Amino acid sequence: MQLIISRFKEVCGKKDILRSLIIKNLKGRYIGSRLGFGWSILNPILLAFVISFVFTSIFRTEQPNFTCFVLSGMVPWFFFSSSINESATSVLGNSSLLNQFSIPREMFPLAQVCSNFVIFLAGLGILLPFFVISNPHIFTTFIYLPILLILYFVFTLGLSFITASTNILFRDLTHILNIGLMLWMWVTPIFYSIDSIPLSYSKFAFMNPVTPFIYLFHALLYDNKVLTGPYFLWSFIAAFGLFLMGYFIFLKLEYKFIKRM
Repeated sequence: MQLIISRFKEVCGKKDILRSLIIKNLKGRYIGSRLGFGWSILNPILLAFVISFVFTSIFRTEQPNFTCFVLSGMVPWFFFSSSINESATSVLGNSSLLNQFSIPREMFPLAQVCSNFVIFLAGLGILLPFFVISNPHIFTTFIYLPILLILYFVFTLGLSFITASTNILFRDLTHILNIGLMLWMWVTPIFYSIDSIPLSYSKFAFMNPVTPFIYLFHALLYDNKVLTGPYFLWSFIAAFGLFLMGYFIFLKLEYKFIKRM
């Protein structure tokens, strides 16, 4: 724990470097693109509308206002999956900077998660009027949204630390993640509710650490529910538990993956 605290203080003392890395990531992502920043917001929205069309026009779901339901889960999922996927190569991709400057290595997955978080917040900001029009009463639960966003950020950062460090020692992880995240999306209740899962499979849904977060985003942005009960408790434990575990794993593996870079 002492090691984590000391390294965390070191990172906090180099906020200017972190800011530069975040700006570099955001600019580099859309270089040469005409739509630029809009692609990150357009992708989840288009996918949400395609899924909404399939489930409302073909499979005839009974979920009211299904497009809003899907968007309230799809936009948070894109933040999570993009952060995990991009963090896996964040340290390796910046090995030249590490050879030239003294930068804490955890800065790179942190910068990737922060970059995706900026895009995530922008997407939510654009979609908030849509949620308000669909359900004007959600204004009463907006005050809880920052709490959920912080927990979700911490949770995603913890897992990003694990993928960033593990990928250096096991380079096939990048390819496994591409397949794994696709499968993970389908077993996460993003475009179907937890209540619709058969009882025999429901226990497996709760083994998915992303499930309580997506449920809470549905609750706030779609159902107008307050963050209470076991879902909030589990998300709190999962967020800080995975963050501490992920940061600890990253620091412990650091001396091993230095030799591999």
